[in-house]
Amino acid sequence: MFAPLAAENAATGATRNSHASVMDGIVSQSRLMELTGLRQPAALRRHLKRAGVPFRVVNGKILTTEEAITATLVGRAKKTRAPNLDALAAESKG
Repeated sequence: MFAPLAAENAATGATRNSHASVMDGIVSQSRLMELTGLRQPAALRRHLKRAGVPFRVVNGKILTTEEAITATLVGRAKKTRAPNLDALAAESKG
């Protein structure tokens, strides 16, 4: 549901600071809601968590960075670790 901000800025000729909600790579709650089409902050938090986009809540507003959004789109997002069940199976056989 996210449009890459860099590509959007390039297409429109906008610079990073031309959006009031994007400063120094920070993406505001209002901009995130605009990008996702969501209207409620709780829904936005759930969406960001499911998408693997790290965010912070500052003064009651959700903030993230362009880099965090881009990282999830290109597969560099923080991955959760799962238990290595093969190692457990090998240990029980040995």
